[in-house]
Amino acid sequence: MITNKHKIDRATIVIIFILLSVGIVILASASTFLSQQNFGESYYYVKHQIFFGLILGLALFAVALKIKYSFWSKLALAAFAFNIILLIMVFLPPFGQTIRGVQRWLSIGGLSFQPSELLKLTLIMYLAAIFTKQTWQASSFKKGFLPFIIIISLISTFLILQPDIGTLVIILISAFMVYFLAGAKLYHIALLFIIGILGLSLLVRLEPYRLNRITAFLNPNIDPQGISYQLTRSIMFIGSGKILGSGLGQNSQQYRALPEAMGDSIFAVIAQELGFIGVTAILAAFIFLAVKGFLIAKNAPDTFGKLLAVGITSFISFQALLNISAISGSIPLTGVPLPLISYGSSTLIVTLFSLGILLNISKYQKSHDQ
Repeated sequence: MITNKHKIDRATIVIIFILLSVGIVILASASTFLSQQNFGESYYYVKHQIFFGLILGLALFAVALKIKYSFWSKLALAAFAFNIILLIMVFLPPFGQTIRGVQRWLSIGGLSFQPSELLKLTLIMYLAAIFTKQTWQASSFKKGFLPFIIIISLISTFLILQPDIGTLVIILISAFMVYFLAGAKLYHIALLFIIGILGLSLLVRLEPYRLNRITAFLNPNIDPQGISYQLTRSIMFIGSGKILGSGLGQNSQQYRALPEAMGDSIFAVIAQELGFIGVTAILAAFIFLAVKGFLIAKNAPDTFGKLLAVGITSFISFQALLNISAISGSIPLTGVPLPLISYGSSTLIVTLFSLGILLNISKYQKSHDQ
């Protein structure tokens, strides 16, 4: 087995750009009426997504493609520590910004950013870096389990206080994947799983809206104009698309009736306009990215590359899975965006940067010496 430098995987890049293109087109359909109503122009949200998310995201994607992935192991601790500072600043005036009752954004110089989105990457970098060191042993209780649970407890506290439970679930899943593949013992994973379930159960009981989401999931017809409104609206739009969909941008005004049409519910807009065929294509694209990402991890030339690739692939693919499952009524609503498609510059920038790192790892994958 030897390590060769390979060319960039063009098929993966094509899939990424297809998803980005679909995102911009669907965003235009979902946001036109609301944009006109709020700002007096039809494409305000599309322009904002392009200029404050897509352009910077693609620039960072290109940078990550060029820089060898091992470089990020040197910056992992500093990046994670900086991210913790940003999470603290969310709660400090005048930096913290509260929107719709939640405190998740930093506002600096007129620009808003969500530090929890960046945490998806910096935590994975940090875990991948520390579990490649001799002093950290994932299989050890003292040198693996305890430090891991301390780190997870720290970041969980910040996200619970915001609150941002959907993002926390994604981060926990990807962190557990890294920890497991680093060599954690199964009973440590089982213990973490039990702690996680108990913790989430407690959080559900503490906040009525979380319990309402579970109630609406179990019985969508219990309150169609109240707690189950978003779910019933989403399912209605998904069903109305049928096989071929209604076509792009046929009636933007209808999405007034769909909560978070540009964000969490954008998959319902895709289903309504592109139909079963379009939905199948989107699902296939995300499955392709997931399979490709885990193959990159399998063939990574070292432990850091393997763990980093697994973490990145996990948070992107599980976020897509949670979003689509929630909007289609398969699990309770989670409030997480659809990667590369939903409106939101923070998640788009971080996702593109992460995919650039993932593709850079693929350039150094192992090959069998023939």
